[in-house]
Amino acid sequence: MLLDNRSKVVLGAIVTLVVALSLLACSFGPAPAAPTATPSAAKPTPLPPATTPVPPTLTPAPKLFGDLWTEALNKAKTATKYRMAMSFVIGATEGGQFKEQPFIVMEGIVVDKDSHQTFTGGLLNDLLGGAKIEMIQVGDKSYMKGMQMFGMTDPNKWYIMSDTSQSKPPVEPDDMFNMAGQDLKGSKQVGTETLDGQACQVWAWDMKSIAALTGFLVAPEAKGEFSALDKAEVKSWLCADGYVHQVAMEIAGHDAKNPAEKGSMKIKTRMWDFNNPTLSVKAPEGAVPLPQ
Repeated sequence: MLLDNRSKVVLGAIVTLVVALSLLACSFGPAPAAPTATPSAAKPTPLPPATTPVPPTLTPAPKLFGDLWTEALNKAKTATKYRMAMSFVIGATEGGQFKEQPFIVMEGIVVDKDSHQTFTGGLLNDLLGGAKIEMIQVGDKSYMKGMQMFGMTDPNKWYIMSDTSQSKPPVEPDDMFNMAGQDLKGSKQVGTETLDGQACQVWAWDMKSIAALTGFLVAPEAKGEFSALDKAEVKSWLCADGYVHQVAMEIAGHDAKNPAEKGSMKIKTRMWDFNNPTLSVKAPEGAVPLPQ
């Protein structure tokens, strides 16, 4: 069929439009895919700051009793004031019976080199005839009260003694040291006690071998009772305030040829109330010379 000119023009326009639309579609094409985000590199985990290593705290080794003992006695030596007490009891077999009796029972106060002592039992009281004998040392003078010397003295008066040679207090820290000796290797704690208001460790050590070697009693009649030692022990009370408050020594034995003949010796020295500012020692008023 032949197309007229008008139809050809319309058909040409349609073809042209289709081609144009096709070209337009090709020029756009499919929408590009959205770009994939590139993951950022992971940041490294920061390391903790370097620290200087701290060395472990070392626990000091516990002190030996000998060191504690020496420190306590050295501390006591610095005390200028203290109270003191001493007892000395001896035992012996008499008529088949073992009996103990006081040799010295004393208590007192020390202020520097001055002292006031009160004896309430023992040989001194027996010799001087008084149940309570007091002695005061002030400076280079000694005073005494309480003795009854064959009716020559009044027990209620103070007397100035002619012999004033006392140069040191009757009980000092060194006396405790001398009682205990220097070999404390065998010491052991045997308990705890309260003494003078202080919590105290009680230490003990065996002195049997030392007592045997030193021959502590030289009287021939007493030597037999100690020719075989049954006990020779020293105890020390080391208290919370850092002082040695008490030392006690006990020696017991018997005659090696006759076990029924026994002997004993007990000495106890005590110091307390260190550096109490209220302690004082004064010369007694109204003292008179001791009758000659």
